[in-house]
Amino acid sequence: MYHPYMLHFLYILLFPLALQAAADQPTPILPDRWSPQIEDLADPPPKPRPALFIPRRIPGAPTGRELLERTAGMSLAQREPILVEEILRGNVPSFQRQFVPVRMRVTDERRRKYRGWVFVLPDYLAVGDDVDYVHVPLTTLSAQKIASAFGAFLPTRAIVDATYAASRARLTPFVMQPAFAMRFNGYLKIHEDFLRKQLSLLKPGTLVAGHKKDTVIANRLIDHPRRTAIYGWHVTVGEPIQPLSAWHRKTYADYSHGVRLVFGSAVAQKSEWALDDLLRHPTLSQLVSDEGPLASPRIDPTEVEWDVEELRPAPVPSKKTVSPRPWTRAPLMSR
Repeated sequence: MYHPYMLHFLYILLFPLALQAAADQPTPILPDRWSPQIEDLADPPPKPRPALFIPRRIPGAPTGRELLERTAGMSLAQREPILVEEILRGNVPSFQRQFVPVRMRVTDERRRKYRGWVFVLPDYLAVGDDVDYVHVPLTTLSAQKIASAFGAFLPTRAIVDATYAASRARLTPFVMQPAFAMRFNGYLKIHEDFLRKQLSLLKPGTLVAGHKKDTVIANRLIDHPRRTAIYGWHVTVGEPIQPLSAWHRKTYADYSHGVRLVFGSAVAQKSEWALDDLLRHPTLSQLVSDEGPLASPRIDPTEVEWDVEELRPAPVPSKKTVSPRPWTRAPLMSR
């Protein structure tokens, strides 16, 4: 039976719940305007969640598969600037526009505890729309160019480990037969098809890891400025297929490489920090770097010329030699 005070009672009951639901929604904030509300680090991470400072995707921009077809047969030197341009103009999926929090914690040799948060993209950079996108391998210089344009950074080994540990979905690494063709679209398309079978089971924007090696920043690049540093492709927590390596030249990238951006601000000991300052700090840097303070939080901008093979058109891979297989436990790669 209807009562005149029934609607008033329902309003009193439901209005606080509606306010709470609205408050729980992450609000994208541009990097230069982010001002986190920091409470107890034992509670959920600081809000609002920061957003990637990137242009909106232009309607009609090429999808991932269209870009693969457009760049099929191109040399690496020809393909690279096209992929970079598409990302810089905002041709990325919508769920790659907001960072997600990753808790960082460490206890030093004197048993002092340090706690904080970094913010990473939920997945590796891809080009295309929300339905048709492709994760793209990029050279170190291209990765740094994109990161700098968006006020972001490349991760350290410690951030890669923490991201994998925090990920809600740890994908199975799929490896392919090593060959020169592994750097071109043929390998990339086959590998992407296997990844998408796993990703199709997840909600877009879920923090995922394990399916790529990360392009990282590391102190060893100071002594090897013409090299690229990679790390990751985890099998489980603490067990990457790829240890930290600076073996390849700056122009190298293959199907297994990915670029995950890190927001330019972080939280350490309940205080907001510019990430580059935190990476250089004599004490707090251990939160985000297991190498100690980083001498240079960005990749050396000195360019390296493409070699002769990288200027050649793409080879056609054999389906027999590039069939992906799940990684099985074996000795870690040494390079």
